[in-house]
Amino acid sequence: MSEVRDAAAMQVIKDQMGHTHLITTYNHYLDLARLVLLAHEGFVKEVATHPSKTVEEFLESPTLL
Repeated sequence: MSEVRDAAAMQVIKDQMGHTHLITTYNHYLDLARLVLLAHEGFVKEVATHPSKTVEEFLESPTLL
């Protein structure tokens, strides 16, 4: 029974994230967990964000807030 429940949960998460393959969702969470752990251990001091720019615009002229 747990296999069915796990499969259903994985399908819901995959659908919510909008990924075609579960491995894409899994890798996203691994990357996110890696970033959180490195920040917690003091290796990451800031994360660059600029909500008024698209990723492409930010890459063309990066600015930190």
